[in-house]
Amino acid sequence: MTIKQAREKLKDIFQAILKSDDRNVHVLKVATGLGKTELCTELRNVLLALPNHSLKDEVCKRMKVEYRPTPSLNSLPADVRKRLEYLYSIGANFEANRYLAEKAKVDNSCQEYLKDCHVCYLSNETIITTHQRALFIDWLHETIIFDEDVVTSLLPTGKVTISDLIRLEANLNNEHDQRTISHLINEIRQGRVNTPRKMESIIFKDFQSIEYEVLSSNVKYNSNILHFFESDFFVVDANDVATIHYIRKYELPESKKIIILSATANEEIYRNLVGDRLRFYDISNVEPVGIIEQNTKYSCSKSSLAKHIDYILEQVKDMPVITFAEYKDLFSNPIEDMHYGKTTGFDILKGKDIAVVGTPHVSPITIALYASILKISIRSHDYVQQGYYPIRQQQVISNGFRFWFNAYDNEELRNLQFYFIESELKQAVGRPRVNTEPVSVKLYSNYPLPEACINDEEIQIGRQKLERNKASLAISNKSDSYFEKLLFEDLNLEILHNDELGNMKLNVFLYSALFAGTGTMMTMMQIIKGASKN
Repeated sequence: MTIKQAREKLKDIFQAILKSDDRNVHVLKVATGLGKTELCTELRNVLLALPNHSLKDEVCKRMKVEYRPTPSLNSLPADVRKRLEYLYSIGANFEANRYLAEKAKVDNSCQEYLKDCHVCYLSNETIITTHQRALFIDWLHETIIFDEDVVTSLLPTGKVTISDLIRLEANLNNEHDQRTISHLINEIRQGRVNTPRKMESIIFKDFQSIEYEVLSSNVKYNSNILHFFESDFFVVDANDVATIHYIRKYELPESKKIIILSATANEEIYRNLVGDRLRFYDISNVEPVGIIEQNTKYSCSKSSLAKHIDYILEQVKDMPVITFAEYKDLFSNPIEDMHYGKTTGFDILKGKDIAVVGTPHVSPITIALYASILKISIRSHDYVQQGYYPIRQQQVISNGFRFWFNAYDNEELRNLQFYFIESELKQAVGRPRVNTEPVSVKLYSNYPLPEACINDEEIQIGRQKLERNKASLAISNKSDSYFEKLLFEDLNLEILHNDELGNMKLNVFLYSALFAGTGTMMTMMQIIKGASKN
């Protein structure tokens, strides 16, 4: 569908959802550039959640109705901020408020922060906050809108080190709690590596002392031990047995209407998370104004990119580049503060030609943790001796493509793998707003995106269409409102999408006349009108 059609469809669905009287989870998979965030800027009496504070602040500048942003923890002293981040992350809101109340007695910044928080928590007006805080506060709003995919906020991962656990055990005074941590350390060391294990419920006698030790003592802990104690599954890395990776699942509020707007939403994952509450809408298949040219010659994984970097550098030259964080220094024009894992929501590249380099695979440990929490059925032969799920070069099918890829044998694991890769690629190629802007994006990856031009014929057609769109945009920009109406409404010329030779000539005719001057343009229009009557 065209951008105009997609925007109208999005608006109609969005308005219908807002009017509905339900407590469902409405997930809208929306192509980039359709204006999903803009739809939210006029809403009253909703909670609007963004992935992080920088995006929250950006949306605040665009709001068209009265709103109130939740205060940032950055206004607080470092030690207070550290403790609150932990308390919010585990949903200990009562403890967080109690702690802030104590600090507010002696610290003015804490007093102001607490006051601003209470105003937001007790308000029905539009509040703008982060994904994390939206999940951990009992809000008064009936409708919560998450701008961008919320899966990673619902299923956060982390890691902790054995050395931190040993250090904590040594510094505790409560013997029962020391034995509890000692037993956990032994279980971790004796278990199978690379294999997800369920975290059993841990009961401490004096958890407050543990919190104090980790958050307030002079001993430095380098990992999030407290969050680990609240996790659902963990995995010991065979390549680094001193590191434990973990995952925890949070729930979306059941008493609220939830709306999720995302270009990367995966229906199966959300159905797994929310079950029958899910209502899924796909508005992602749009005809782009720009072009994505994909080069699949090399896989462009991290190891492949290291081998073929000279070829890639010759291809991209001085184009702005989005790639892996650790590879940015290899390029002459890497995009500052943007790389795989950090591309969501940025709008600074709108209308610019860019290159996107790399296939962003996720680690087998991440796949293992997500598979466990999502209850993906794993058979015994899905494991290899080291505990990893087997991955090999094979022919696979995805998005209507059949291609060779280093993928999992288990189809559900493979779909999970492709979800992570495709999400990162779509976010990266979407930064110039290729769906709405006549831009060119060069993508170097062997994972084919459905919206990309890959073979020579597709690329040739895509480039021709891009040039027509650029010419049409030039006409639109150079015309005043009268000529725009004449061109696009009165004559009903579909310059952007009509490929017939006659209208292509007509487009060039009008384009040339436009630059010849107003008088010539008027003459040309009269000729066309006269011809149309005959």
